[in-house]
Amino acid sequence: EGAWLNGAAIAVSGCRVLEQALVAVSFPASVPRGCEEIAGFIEVLHRSRAVRRLGSAALNLSYLAAGRLDGYWASSVKIWDVAAGVLLVQEAGGVVSGPGGGQFDLDAPKLATAATSELHAEMIGALTNLPER
Repeated sequence: EGAWLNGAAIAVSGCRVLEQALVAVSFPASVPRGCEEIAGFIEVLHRSRAVRRLGSAALNLSYLAAGRLDGYWASSVKIWDVAAGVLLVQEAGGVVSGPGGGQFDLDAPKLATAATSELHAEMIGALTNLPER
């Protein structure tokens, strides 16, 4: 039935390409240097317009649903961090999947989300086809 903010309908941005996207990420506070999460962050940082780490999965998903962010991915969140936000993104017209592009599993809530299927595919490609280190 859509997503709403203060009585007004909201929708995702419609951004289709990563180089124009404002993307957010969540990962644990202590991430080891050289790990896959950091490699993905660096890859998306180089390919996108900008990357943010706001510290709240719920806020990131809400901003995506409202068109304030274009994409978001998370590797270390809890069900209570993302359950409502995932619904908001879907109702606002966005795409939600697991981090590799497969089906999102609320019981293991690692995810990749984007405003459009085209942007989602680019994000998944950047996160899964990392250059050799």
